[in-house]
Amino acid sequence: MIYFVGAVFILCAGVGFYYVFPAFWLKYFATRLLKKKADKKNALFLTFDDGPGDALTLQLLDLLKTFSGTATFFVTGERAEACPEILRSIHKEQVVASHGYEHLHHLKVAPWRAVSDIKKGWSAIDRVLGESRGVYPFRPTYGRLNGISLVYLWLKKAPVIYWTLDSGDARKHLPDDDIFKKIVADPCQVILMHDYDRPVDYAFCKRFTLTLTERILNHAQAADIRTNINLF
Repeated sequence: MIYFVGAVFILCAGVGFYYVFPAFWLKYFATRLLKKKADKKNALFLTFDDGPGDALTLQLLDLLKTFSGTATFFVTGERAEACPEILRSIHKEQVVASHGYEHLHHLKVAPWRAVSDIKKGWSAIDRVLGESRGVYPFRPTYGRLNGISLVYLWLKKAPVIYWTLDSGDARKHLPDDDIFKKIVADPCQVILMHDYDRPVDYAFCKRFTLTLTERILNHAQAADIRTNINLF
């Protein structure tokens, strides 16, 4: 009986470490740290995932330049290799970070494949930029990590970045004006948006992202909220 209880305990501990702990750490601890930083700096941090996109990323870069704003682009290795010149433009004007290579869900693949995808994403960025940094700040795809991936990132001393407010711009059913109202009510946020090029039937998402970004930058400027600070 004691062996059975011990086995159950080890199994539960393993499941908790692999699945539950990373979700808790990201959603509560990491998110609170980001919110605390935004409040302390009186800053709003724009972040864009899943690019670079062939068209949308360049439009966002122009918009950020108009407002002298700073954003972090969490790029996938696949898109970085597909759009090398755009990645170099991001690197020149904004902040490049990693979103993995293939946009894998870390809870739906083997842990060694998840870790390999992190490394491959970093290597792809280095190759395109001609850098040898080896490690970049990382945002988990789908906002999910397994315990092994999280420990690996900690060992590499890679900042693991979540968000405090999801703009909802990747959904087919876009949010109404509630997102902007939330930003007006509490502008010191780390905002999640996306800069990959949507298919034709998702073109309205692209318009939403551009329009929301411009409204956010306009409001921040009027409210004297800083948008030109590096998230790291």
